[in-house]
Amino acid sequence: MGPLAQQVVHLVGTAPDKRGTMAYNEPTRLWNYADAMMTLDSTGNRQGSLPTVVRYLFEYVKCALYVTVVEVGANTAVTEANVIGGVDSATGAIRGLETVKACPETPTIIAAPGFHSKAVGQKLALIGRDETARNIAYKINDKTTQANFLNKHGVVTIAHTRMGGFIGNLLIPDVLSLMLA
Repeated sequence: MGPLAQQVVHLVGTAPDKRGTMAYNEPTRLWNYADAMMTLDSTGNRQGSLPTVVRYLFEYVKCALYVTVVEVGANTAVTEANVIGGVDSATGAIRGLETVKACPETPTIIAAPGFHSKAVGQKLALIGRDETARNIAYKINDKTTQANFLNKHGVVTIAHTRMGGFIGNLLIPDVLSLMLA
């Protein structure tokens, strides 16, 4: 995969205090720390799953970064369904993790920080299988690389390898068995 700073990262999550002009379910490129914080956290209180992760990515890594903000639901299940997203059958609009397909650059890391259920893992695995089939050079649990930075901040990475397998830092056996089924 190479150094994290050379990756194109796409994050999907919540930012209830986002700037009013930022649309929901639209991948948006963030250029730097100041732009990111003004866009995702207009009040400065770090609400939602995106502002803190984006802050760390810009402070320590400075990679190409896209975010898709989804609405916070009435409960956790609704919010998670917004993150998983899909394609609206009536309008054809894409929502949630499906917005990775609308990024102008092809993301090499796709994540939904703060959301770690089986359903989110399955959706990430499907996107990894369909969108990111590439040769992967990634040492699992290597504490000396920037990949550990992702693990430390709760970012799940899953990719499909050229040899037909899956690789990543998600350690939920049920999700992995569902991916291979």
